[in-house]
Amino acid sequence: WDPAVRKRFQLLVKKLAVEFDGRIAGINLPETAVDFDPKNPPQDYTADNYFYAELENISFLRKMFYKSRVIQYVNFFPGELNNDHNYMGRLFSFAIKHQIGLGGPDVVPYRKSQMKNSYPFFYKYKRQLSDIAMAIQEPDYTYKNPKTNDYFTFAEFYTFIKNYLGAS
Repeated sequence: WDPAVRKRFQLLVKKLAVEFDGRIAGINLPETAVDFDPKNPPQDYTADNYFYAELENISFLRKMFYKSRVIQYVNFFPGELNNDHNYMGRLFSFAIKHQIGLGGPDVVPYRKSQMKNSYPFFYKYKRQLSDIAMAIQEPDYTYKNPKTNDYFTFAEFYTFIKNYLGAS
């Protein structure tokens, strides 16, 4: 949301693209979720500014990395639940239109909070997105499957990622 930081970031992206576009399979931007103290938000921050800055950054990344795959990790947008600002819906539409892949930094099958944010969009648009890239990280293994009361296995993660979220 900070234009000065965004300008420096995009300069970095441009320099990286000159060196690496076409030499790497792909590049991804980190997750969309961010957390601030609601009583003391950063200066000039708004959820709308943050959302539009995310779109601008992925658009710039796609423009600079036109040979390599471009992925934006998405799970939540600040201030949004259940797509009540249509941030998630607009991001997925934008990604489909501009051949930007989407993915996620954590996988917990059917987790309630995720099911009210990015997961239903992956399911709905899995055949339209250019790429879907999901990451299973160490903390994901600390969650239990509510059906078995055991920790999720790799096979359960993989099945969910492939069948529900649509990653290949």
